[in-house]
Amino acid sequence: MKEVLIHIGLHKTGTTAIQQSLKHYRDDTTRYAFFGEPFTNHSIMMKFIFKKKFQIPFRHRLMLSKKSELKQLYMQQLKNQLNDNSFKRLIISAEDICNYEDFEKKEMLNFFQLNNCKCKIFCFVRNPNEWIASVANQRIKNGRNLEQISPNFKKKILPFIDYLGLQHVNVFDYSYLIKNNIDLIDFVFKNLGIKKKKRIIDLLGIKLKKNINESQSLQAIAINYKLNSLKLDFHRNPESMHARNKIANTAMSIFALNKGFKKPDPLMFLGYTEKDSVEKDCKWLKDQFGIEYILNTNEYNEKNISKYFDEALNSEHKNLQKFFSYFSTSFNKEISLEKNLLNLFIKLTKSKTKNFFFKN
Repeated sequence: MKEVLIHIGLHKTGTTAIQQSLKHYRDDTTRYAFFGEPFTNHSIMMKFIFKKKFQIPFRHRLMLSKKSELKQLYMQQLKNQLNDNSFKRLIISAEDICNYEDFEKKEMLNFFQLNNCKCKIFCFVRNPNEWIASVANQRIKNGRNLEQISPNFKKKILPFIDYLGLQHVNVFDYSYLIKNNIDLIDFVFKNLGIKKKKRIIDLLGIKLKKNINESQSLQAIAINYKLNSLKLDFHRNPESMHARNKIANTAMSIFALNKGFKKPDPLMFLGYTEKDSVEKDCKWLKDQFGIEYILNTNEYNEKNISKYFDEALNSEHKNLQKFFSYFSTSFNKEISLEKNLLNLFIKLTKSKTKNFFFKN
């Protein structure tokens, strides 16, 4: 019977680093799943196989005429690996699995059981004070509006316990590892019982580029927040999203942490969560796994956050000018930052009218 180790995230707990470290991993007993795609993250492939409804990424819309085509392709690739007797363990890493509906999680686990496999789940959780701030930062950077944010530990993990039993679900404290300077990748490889191998790129001493989840400074987040406040529809077409990403990445470069800019106060985002609900969730986590988190409180709300961002940018006229000059334009002090950003967005998308980009 083959063993399938499924890493379900959770989001913002070093998942990308884990996936990159496991890329193409294989030894005498263990393989990291491969679906013929360049992605180390299996989320998209697993969605095609097991998720009933989801938004198909733009890249995949160009690859198929019917959703069922890729579902069938990925399903067959997964079955081929499950039926391969040359190894005993298969590792799958897809943080989106934690957000599946309960019945989808059950159907996925039942699929592996019917294919003569036993499943084990492992995931990382993070202090909600840090996690909420990290999720909020990412949403702002990606052009999403801020809304209620909750880790939902119980909702994400309990269905696996109900189906497999507590002994087959391992939950680790990501915040503890970071606080105590414990290497995440070493920890993962040790707990999976596999050996960490040196890649050619490591032996040559080549540094990998920082990934898109790199932390942002207060000023970079503030610029993106101001851009989001215009309620532009960045997700309508690739051109708009490309312009949005260019602005976001340039802000992160000009106002980089390594240039002396600081991260925002993580507690400022706690106004976007429901304290009582998160505290109950943390109690469940402690009762089940002995991981204890205490949620901080504050009085921040949307108005406070907007003011906080305004204050962060008030003394940055010189750097704002540098930011806009990157796009061969100037920062006009006579108009608001929002209007400056709107003009920049229109320029990048080569539009003759701003109304085209506004949401209905």
